[in-house]
Amino acid sequence: MKKAFAKKAMLALLALALLSASAWAEPNLAGVRAIPNQKLSFRTGPSTAYGEIDTLPQSTPIVAIELEEGNGVTWVLVEFEYYGSRMRAYTGLKRMALTGYIPYASHDWLSRTLLFDSAVYAAPDLNAAQRAELRAGTTVTFLGFEGSYCFIEYRAGGELNRGYVREEDFMVDLGEFAEDFPDNDGDTFYSINAYSPMYASPSERSEVLFDVPFDASVTVLFSEFDSTPSDWLSIYYGGLHGYGRYDDFCDLRFSSPEQAHEILGLMGR
Repeated sequence: MKKAFAKKAMLALLALALLSASAWAEPNLAGVRAIPNQKLSFRTGPSTAYGEIDTLPQSTPIVAIELEEGNGVTWVLVEFEYYGSRMRAYTGLKRMALTGYIPYASHDWLSRTLLFDSAVYAAPDLNAAQRAELRAGTTVTFLGFEGSYCFIEYRAGGELNRGYVREEDFMVDLGEFAEDFPDNDGDTFYSINAYSPMYASPSERSEVLFDVPFDASVTVLFSEFDSTPSDWLSIYYGGLHGYGRYDDFCDLRFSSPEQAHEILGLMGR
């Protein structure tokens, strides 16, 4: 009897451990603002094995998203503006003071094959700078989802790099590669105004975290729909979590705010 009980207890603990591991596989989307204390040297990944990008002044506004170890150093994935567009890259934790808690990264580390020629972006946004162009059939490492984007690791010019590709670049083709993916709980919505405010809470009286420009991508998680007040979306943008008015965002893309409001008006929205 004792052996049977012990076996059941062990199985229960194993199941709990697997459940916890599955939970840790969720990406961290909500970071915190950070204050640089020196110049910021950036790489595309968390070690000196990754491509070097640039060095920016100490005054650069940054958001810290998650931590990762490399070369005996703690690196931080940060988001910032680079020549007018979103950029994500890694720099050392010692170069900043965090204004809150951020977790260590947890990646899926899946080897997967691109089905189409793929543009690699510096952030999960089609308006971000393009980091590379990868050919169909290239094998990359899938790290996780962010909205309709996949965070990947790849080689280019003999160096390791990281960046974002569209989810459809991996659309499963069982007749060719027979590869599968984890379930994706997120989707990408787009700002349909010249600027759409992202608030700290679902109230227009709360702090405006960002004015999201037209056509910029925000991430929405389906699991948060039921817990978000009606007429609001729980969104992630710029490395932060906040709230946007439902009428300011759409899962369709348009060529201009005027076209967006005209078409959505005809659709009864």
